[in-house]
Amino acid sequence: MIREHAERTPVTDGAPSPEPIDTFEVAIADVAKLTLALTSATTEHAYSDGVYLRGELEHALCRVQVFAEHIGDGSQRAEALRQLAEMHAVATRALMIAPAPSSAAIEAAEAGDPIAWNLEKQAWIAGRLASGSVPRLPAPGRECGKIRPESRRALHDNASTAHDTDDARPSSAVASRLPDKAGRQ
Repeated sequence: MIREHAERTPVTDGAPSPEPIDTFEVAIADVAKLTLALTSATTEHAYSDGVYLRGELEHALCRVQVFAEHIGDGSQRAEALRQLAEMHAVATRALMIAPAPSSAAIEAAEAGDPIAWNLEKQAWIAGRLASGSVPRLPAPGRECGKIRPESRRALHDNASTAHDTDDARPSSAVASRLPDKAGRQ
């Protein structure tokens, strides 16, 4: 941990002044939290939250950079800059897919006209859906380990246990989705 070798500054005006290493650690933790929150907002397609968190993360990255540059000790500063580089790479990936409305859409929304904002929101969500960033949700009402009767595994299990008997027919739920002998569904 960086803190182990930090020099302590004297107390001024009755309160200890924050040390660059301490403020850096708080700031880098803030960047990590904001990156996770932005990633979650992006995954959930929460456009407004994503826009807000994008701005917060951009500001937090600037702050942590300043704090890292003010660490005096060479080895501590090098370690802080290494941590910043690692966190910056992760944050940049989150920022690349985060919503970024145009200044025109922001101005129009602030003036009471949400049309441009909503169009950009819909376009961003469509782009996220097209790229496969849909959150994986468990199937409602389905317990782990149960096999759906229409799944390939259920069909295979039925076929392998019945061995060419009439019992190998798919369930009625599956049969209704399969084409008949004429190729109609």
